[in-house]
Amino acid sequence: MNVPDTDNAALRSIVHRGTGEAYNDFLKKLAAESGIETPTREQLAKLDRKRPRKGSNEDWKSPEDPDSRIVKMKDGRTHLAHKAEHAVDLETGAVVAVVLHPATAGDTQTVLETLCEAGENICAVAADTAAPGVSLEGPAELVLDKGYQAMKCCEH
Repeated sequence: MNVPDTDNAALRSIVHRGTGEAYNDFLKKLAAESGIETPTREQLAKLDRKRPRKGSNEDWKSPEDPDSRIVKMKDGRTHLAHKAEHAVDLETGAVVAVVLHPATAGDTQTVLETLCEAGENICAVAADTAAPGVSLEGPAELVLDKGYQAMKCCEH
């Protein structure tokens, strides 16, 4: 699992889902058990790096934002995050949907919800206006980036 970055303020605030114990208090308890009575942040980080299954989303959460997830970013750092996915009309550049998903959800798991949201929004605009080129049937085409390549689609 991901390693909480003890220099990240949001990750320092996570608590255990079952006990409510703060992550930093948990690390201090581990340090005391290993003979370090007053550990520095560096010592806590080193101790944490050696632990297996650290920072699991099943065990830890943010008390301020329980929907956020502990994720490893593309640059290798670990953060609490969400995944914002958006749909854009390629002809006009208009954003037709923005959907917030759990950061741990893969593209192929989230695209259908975002597509549905885009369709509903397009239909709502089409019903409210007589805008030329806006279809009452929603999106006519779907273009995805390579993050969605594992998705199995069928043509209708």
